[in-house]
Amino acid sequence: MKKIIIWSVLIALLTVSVLGCTKKEQPKQTQKEQVEWRNFPLPSFKELFTKLDYLKDADYTKSLPKEIYTVEPTVYQASFALGVLTADAILSVQAKNKTNLIDISQKMIEYSNLVGIDEQVLKLADELKNYIEKEAWTMLEESLDKYHRDVQSGLWKAKRYDVFTLMQLGGWMEGLNRISYLVNNNYKADYTSVVNERGLLNSLIQNMQLIDNKKITEADYYKVAFTNIGQIKSVIYNTEDSKYTKEQLMSLEKLTGEILKAVK
Repeated sequence: MKKIIIWSVLIALLTVSVLGCTKKEQPKQTQKEQVEWRNFPLPSFKELFTKLDYLKDADYTKSLPKEIYTVEPTVYQASFALGVLTADAILSVQAKNKTNLIDISQKMIEYSNLVGIDEQVLKLADELKNYIEKEAWTMLEESLDKYHRDVQSGLWKAKRYDVFTLMQLGGWMEGLNRISYLVNNNYKADYTSVVNERGLLNSLIQNMQLIDNKKITEADYYKVAFTNIGQIKSVIYNTEDSKYTKEQLMSLEKLTGEILKAVK
């Protein structure tokens, strides 16, 4: 009987020991294995501005940036700028500002080459110039949206996730900045819900957390962007009915403006 008990204890101890070893041998998942990059589309700028159907051409003209957005000629800052310029181009279409569009399209082509965008997408950029000359506003809006989608798709397929994320960041920071300005200066509470893009914001923050390229993460502009986007999220979530006050819109404009300025 004693032998049986002793053997039982030994077997139990061996079992625990083996299980313990097995548990230790299992590699821990890293953050990047647990959290994946998100391939998320920005909302169509054309559709966003269409929602603000009470605005007039003159309102859009007032909202146009005073200068064409330019940055230091690095791949990462240029990718951010491409997002910004796409939003500004759609805004210029709304304002029917041909001169602005010509300047923006030239800068977009310059930055597209710097980032290393696919040749087919560069052909689309040339197409934009033709529509500008003809003042084909509807075709311009559609082509700009297509250009933005194709560039993002190309970057994603090439697994250039950091560049993809920076372009998304630039596009939405400028889009949110200009929409906040437009709605705040032509305030109607029911239209303020256009800034409530929580899914987009969460996906953007998740991708920013996954960037490990020190040329980006140690840059001053990235630190400003990372801090401010957390504050932007706090403002966006601080509503129960998807409506925002003028003060909240002013805060969004300020926070996004600081990011846009920092990247220059």
